[in-house]
Amino acid sequence: MEAELIYTECLLMRGVITFLQDEGLVSFARGGLRVRACYKSYKECFDLLSKDVKTGHEFTMGVKYGFGTFNLLMSMLPSRLLHLLEFIGYSGDKFLGQKLLQECSFGERSLRSFVAQLILLTYHTVIPYILGVGDGDLEEASRVLDMALTKYPKSALFLFFKGRLSVLHGEFEQADVVLQQSIDSQKQWPQLHHVCYWEQVWTLCFRQRWTEASEFADILFKDNKWSKASYLYIKLAALLMDTPRPSDGYDDIKKRMAELPGYKIRIAGRSVPFEKFAIERYNRFTKRGYLFLPAVEMLYMWNGFSILSRNQQLLEEMYETVRKAVVNDVSDDPDDHCIGQLLVAVCLRSLGKFDDAVKILSDMLDYATNSGVEEAYLEPYGHVEIGMCFMEQGKYDEARSHFDTAKTNYKKYALQSRLHFRMHAAMQVMSGK
Repeated sequence: MEAELIYTECLLMRGVITFLQDEGLVSFARGGLRVRACYKSYKECFDLLSKDVKTGHEFTMGVKYGFGTFNLLMSMLPSRLLHLLEFIGYSGDKFLGQKLLQECSFGERSLRSFVAQLILLTYHTVIPYILGVGDGDLEEASRVLDMALTKYPKSALFLFFKGRLSVLHGEFEQADVVLQQSIDSQKQWPQLHHVCYWEQVWTLCFRQRWTEASEFADILFKDNKWSKASYLYIKLAALLMDTPRPSDGYDDIKKRMAELPGYKIRIAGRSVPFEKFAIERYNRFTKRGYLFLPAVEMLYMWNGFSILSRNQQLLEEMYETVRKAVVNDVSDDPDDHCIGQLLVAVCLRSLGKFDDAVKILSDMLDYATNSGVEEAYLEPYGHVEIGMCFMEQGKYDEARSHFDTAKTNYKKYALQSRLHFRMHAAMQVMSGK
């Protein structure tokens, strides 16, 4: 049984790696199909535990870790994909997954305890803030982390998650300190340093320290191989916040922007979703010669306002930056107008001013429909933002109506899969799942 369990874990890890290649629905479906055999094996093993069949401790913890991880992965899938996988025999129970991983994390120590802790920390502190609605259980994450750091106080991974928790509490200065501790804790794995640099890019963007953020993005561009096109665009978007129109330093930005398409890659035959967005921005920059609030737009596309809202002062400062840019915009470009209105509304929603946000978004949608904007993402994202406002106010029927509109009426726009995951997470919140 132990050998079968180890083989099954290898299949699960293969599926997880497929999921992590990108957040597209195709990758999730491919990953799900690849672990079909492992699901059947885990289910049989779990049934043995349910029948109180005598097994070894490591076998028991391995089943809880694997079956718990599988259930969490399945529960995150959008409904249209989940229904397909359920049809061929899969099912995902978020609460069962968390329960099993907690038992593996907090029970008697095993070889898989620390891996279960890492999965729980990732589930509560990373996934909800990229693919969800920012509703991670930070108290549970703190409980897991405290236990992990008691045993591994100098672990680079757990120190990273400590810094990540500071980020999610809006304590960005403290996060920088802890992330540096993670970097200093080891030199053998520079890839772990890169994870910390990635986090610091965003902590600096939240504080509108654009030049410093671009420097960390440049480190990633030079040293990390994941997506140089994404890193380069993040760097240039940050620099353009301080150099929005032709001026000192603009020629260098223009030159580097021209290099961006050459760094586009394919992973396992698939494009990186954010690279597609970056290429669209490159095309717009080439056509117009500038980009409107590119780093703030980028923050929004990465769901950064769900984190920025934890720091009221910085959120208000970001709102003021966006508001001034909109007021001072002298172009007659309908896309710039709609991007500005969308970002203003996002700030207002994050500040709890839902009625004001809904009015601005409704006007933006009317304007976008009548003016023929080129940016296809603006209308579906606008509907989702209205839905989020209604959800926050407990108006679930109105929220679902806008989510359904975004889901059924719009196709082939930037980061579409990411928005579908966010809508799925919102639907789960409203249904109490």
